[in-house]
Amino acid sequence: MHHIQKITFKGEYQEAKKLLINLRFKDQISELAVRILLLKVYFEIQDFDLLDALIDSLLVYLRRGKLLSYHKENYYNIIKAVQKLNAHNFYDKEEQAKLKEELETMQPLTERVWLLEMLERR
Repeated sequence: MHHIQKITFKGEYQEAKKLLINLRFKDQISELAVRILLLKVYFEIQDFDLLDALIDSLLVYLRRGKLLSYHKENYYNIIKAVQKLNAHNFYDKEEQAKLKEELETMQPLTERVWLLEMLERR
């Protein structure tokens, strides 16, 4: 999986997408980590149909899975933040400031740095 993370950091999203789609793990945390990487790839390449479908499947996976509450809350927060970024009006500076503050204070949120980067980049 380290190889895939290197690919996504270098911006080779199509290659990462191909690798991530077929990866499956028995433990839930690894499975969710792969799905979050795939979510980031879809967001980066602006494939919003696949992003929405992945979010729907992640929500079902989280509802069915038996995760510790911290992990479950973290993944729900990541999904909520991505949905807000996706629906965000980037021309409204006041709305952007509110979203930035929300992302900075949301707990737990392991993808905070990436989410803030996506907010600034758009």
